[in-house]
Amino acid sequence: MHNVAHLFGSALSHSGDAGVAGAGAAGGALIGIFLFIALLAVIIVALILVSTWMVYKKAGRPGWASIIPFYRTAVLLEIVKKPLWWIILLSFVPVVNIILAIILLRRLAQSFGKGRWFTVGLFFLPFIFFPILAFGSSVYNPATYGEPAPMSEAVKWALIAAVIFAISESLVISSFISGLATAAHPDSHFGSDSAYSSDYGTTTDSGNSGYTDTPDTTGATPSDIMAPGRY
Repeated sequence: MHNVAHLFGSALSHSGDAGVAGAGAAGGALIGIFLFIALLAVIIVALILVSTWMVYKKAGRPGWASIIPFYRTAVLLEIVKKPLWWIILLSFVPVVNIILAIILLRRLAQSFGKGRWFTVGLFFLPFIFFPILAFGSSVYNPATYGEPAPMSEAVKWALIAAVIFAISESLVISSFISGLATAAHPDSHFGSDSAYSSDYGTTTDSGNSGYTDTPDTTGATPSDIMAPGRY
């Protein structure tokens, strides 16, 4: 009987060690996958940045302009011959900015002698097609498009209206999210449960609070209880 118990305990010990080893191996595998994905993302971002730098240089602009927020958009608008006021739509108007970005990529591809399918590649696979544009044999042709026309009055007021609309929509969405958060936690503006006592009893504030108006007569003598002004 002793031998059977010993064998059973030994089997449990071995199975426990195997479980711990399996969990450790799974954790190590997950960490390895995470590190691989993080490294791959860094490589892709670095490749796109370097390629964009080279594309700007091939277009006769400084490469460092491609890494400066807002300024890189302004320089790109100059490269593809689009008006600089587009930068407001690209930066602050949702949905419209995606459409305009596709237009810019299309004009960029054509400025280097590429077709519409190359535009699709620039949009969906930039880490492949931007290096092709940057390090390939394509040459920038500034005469592909003419200079942009000056802003008309209609365009100016439409732009103002679009910016106002974008700001108002952002405020509405922010208010809606705030309202949802308040509805989900209606008691969040109340403090923590508190209790305090006085000569007139104990009041407890805990959401569904109760109030006791019975005077506290603990330790009071009959004369104290009957004293004027006690109640």
